[in-house]
Formats: sequence, structure tokens, C-alpha cells
Amino acid sequence: MKRIEEAVGAFLAKPFRMGKADPALRKLQALGEPTPGSSVPLVCLHRAASGAATYARGKPDLVHTSAAVSVSRVTGELTLDPQPMTARAFLQALDDALMRYEMAAAIRERAGATPPIARVLSRTADVAGAMTCWIGVLEDGRYALLTKLDRVKWLFVEGSRDHVLASVPDALFPTVAIRLT
Repeated sequence: MKRIEEAVGAFLAKPFRMGKADPALRKLQALGEPTPGSSVPLVCLHRAASGAATYARGKPDLVHTSAAVSVSRVTGELTLDPQPMTARAFLQALDDALMRYEMAAAIRERAGATPPIARVLSRTADVAGAMTCWIGVLEDGRYALLTKLDRVKWLFVEGSRDHVLASVPDALFPTVAIRLT
């Protein structure tokens, strides 16, 4: 999963279209094929990498092909797995992974840090719908906050739960606090 996260992060940091020789594009293409024995959510992430590679090559009209293959294969794997996941469990695992990748990419882009995120606890958007505040738990058990302070300034904080909550802007605190209780 770390390799896919790094490849997707590199993709998010690049301009819209990549050349065929771009290392980030080659990584996405290589990660587009799942390895035997991959879990169902991991297979879906492999397929997402394949779709991202297609999109990055400037072929957004072909992304549906990758998505169709992904849905078909994941559905097949859900039914063939000796311990099949329920659709709800699959979607929860996928949602959890995507939120971790989104928070990691936001931190990398806005703070230049790359902490290993174990779980995202809260995502808060502004009135325009743009994500402006993330709170997560890092793999070492500490908490992390990335929040927008004004039009251009972002704050990234790592530490205890109380320290992170104390750093949440006052305007966002009621929304964030409800999600963490």
C-alpha cells in the first residue's frame, strides 16, 4: 500500500499531463496490475492507479475503461474470496484508504511533511466545499492536524490529541469536535 500511496502522491504533485518517460507515470502503470493474493481493497487501489495513469497520459476519455475493468475484477474477487468481504466492509476499507491518501497528499503539498497516517478522524470543508481541515492518527499513535488559517497560510501540527485539538481554529472547532466524539 505504501508504494501505491507514494505513486499516487507523486501523481498528485505533477502537472495534468505526463510524458511517457515520466517516472511517476511509469510507477502508476506498473502499480496498475495487482499482485496475486492482494486484498480486495488493494486490488481496487491498483486499478485506481491504472486509471490515474490513463488520465495522466492525457486520455481522460479512456479512464472509464479502467474503471469498468476495476469494478468487474473487484466484484469477481469479492465473490471468489474464501472469506468474502461484504460490500459495506469493502467500501469502508476503500473509503478509509482514500481518506488516508488524501490527507497524506494534502500534508505533503502544503507542509512538505510525509507522516505515516493510520486513520483519518475528521475532514472539514469550508462553505465552498474545499477541504480545509484534516485530523488523523499517525502510525506511531500521535495525532496530526492540517488546517487552513487564512487565504494562503496552512498549519500542520503533530502531537497529543489535546495539543492537536487546541490547534483547531475556533470557527471549525464545533464541527471537528462533534466528529471526534
